[in-house]
Amino acid sequence: REIIRRKAVQALYKFYLIAPNQVQHIHDKFRKALCDRDAGVMAASLHIYLQMIKENSSGYKDLTGSFVTILKQVVGGKLPIDFNYHSVPAPWLQIQLLR
Repeated sequence: REIIRRKAVQALYKFYLIAPNQVQHIHDKFRKALCDRDAGVMAASLHIYLQMIKENSSGYKDLTGSFVTILKQVVGGKLPIDFNYHSVPAPWLQIQLLR
């Protein structure tokens, strides 16, 4: 089920890229994905937010607290061990969150 949610988030992002005006509800879905209980879904939404923030950084300042909370969870080793790389907790997520 987690992989289905992750793929759904990625598909919604593709729809957003094709026709951003046609997909009005998409930001709510991305925010839900950011708070998903599965770390893979959350990571997929982080990648999407990184791209969207590059386009319009002022529109997402309200998510700063959420990003900091996620970063604390990553650094604290709260993600599944599959996200570790040579005993470092999810280094690619840490870099995305710091950007």
